[in-house]
Amino acid sequence: MNAKYKDGRFYSAFITSDNNNGTYNVYFLGDGLTFDNVPHDCIKVPLIKGGKASSDVDSYVGRVFFDEGGKDFEPGEFEVVGVGNDNTYVCQRVGSNDVPEEFDMGYTIRRVNLYESE
Repeated sequence: MNAKYKDGRFYSAFITSDNNNGTYNVYFLGDGLTFDNVPHDCIKVPLIKGGKASSDVDSYVGRVFFDEGGKDFEPGEFEVVGVGNDNTYVCQRVGSNDVPEEFDMGYTIRRVNLYESE
């Protein structure tokens, strides 16, 4: 879904919780910011032309992406195995029994979409 940002424009976001009073807590995928108590009229379904969109955080569970690694972190494929705390996905390295890693939701979604478009 899209939510209204502080500049008055709508951007991709996930609802992280329903406050049961007509407001929601929202996580913006682009910059990782969280806004609390966003009114219902500041949330809308995105217009999509020939693409895919999802407003459900669970829709990425089971999907795979490639992480390029970094200092002390080997590159490799990861599968999203669950939703973590603080706007993260729990991801397991494919073919490994290592302890799962947590990745930021926005980062994970961008990596999954890139991986699936290749």
